[in-house]
Amino acid sequence: MVEDTSDVDLEALLDLATPWCLRVAATLRVADHIEAGHDDIKRLAAAAGCDQDALHAVLGHLAGQGIFTEPSPGKFAVNPAAEKLAAIPFVNLDGFGGRMAHTWGTLLDYVRTGQPAYEIGRASCRERV
Repeated sequence: MVEDTSDVDLEALLDLATPWCLRVAATLRVADHIEAGHDDIKRLAAAAGCDQDALHAVLGHLAGQGIFTEPSPGKFAVNPAAEKLAAIPFVNLDGFGGRMAHTWGTLLDYVRTGQPAYEIGRASCRERV
């Protein structure tokens, strides 16, 4: 239990960009692609199968947080923090991590109703397919 809350950084705790950028980078295996020699944003985006500008924005944010480095504009490198990312379980949004992310996205419905909302969200996803 935290007794003194005068220095709690709510802005840092409310940051949604960093956790989502981490999960996107892990899902796209960005560190692996960089280590395979695709370190400039154009080749990296092609290797990861994604939009160059969007990936640059994600990696720029992460580099600003100390995950990956950008030694020169548009050129990225793996640092120890980025290496650790690949080893963390359940961050890949294409697998179980994506299911867990969806579950957290239903928290408000659960709190409002007291009923599990996970299946409600999954049902609406199935209806759209």
